[in-house]
Amino acid sequence: MDMNVDTKTANRRAPLAAKQLVWLRFKNTILVSICLISSACLSRISLPTTDPALTLLNSVAVDVSTMTRQVSEVQQASYPRFSEPNVTDPALLSKISVIDYVGSPTRLLQELATRIGYTYIQLGSQTGQYSEQPMPFTTTVSVRARQQSVINIVREIAAQVGNGIVVSVSESQQELRLEFL
Repeated sequence: MDMNVDTKTANRRAPLAAKQLVWLRFKNTILVSICLISSACLSRISLPTTDPALTLLNSVAVDVSTMTRQVSEVQQASYPRFSEPNVTDPALLSKISVIDYVGSPTRLLQELATRIGYTYIQLGSQTGQYSEQPMPFTTTVSVRARQQSVINIVREIAAQVGNGIVVSVSESQQELRLEFL
């Protein structure tokens, strides 16, 4: 079928052919319109659905965080508050720009002591016995700080290590100590 038909010539030759050509164009227009309309209806944007497992996991994480904070508040309430001693050593007051650490407090205290020129000492073991070779330390601390002084980071570690463990600083002997009671 020849698609390049001159409508003037077709009108002169056969008026019926001109009507068929108009009808053919009309049908094609309707078909194209139906296709466009139906494709527009089918391509609607689906809203993202939330995975129920992710929702549950998020709520559990929030609950655990809340419970951890409450346990910490109860533990802190059971011990009397004491005033923090004033620190005068510039090494302890020096700022650390960024620290993002999760792991053993032993390693972090050793690193801090090295940075400020102090000695790190670990006394005792997790069994409460003093020994030359302390047992491996299994407690984990999480410290995330920006522009904090070394002494504040040491205090943060001390707050996280738990009962029976003391983190102390001796300015006169330039020592950071971790002691099991």
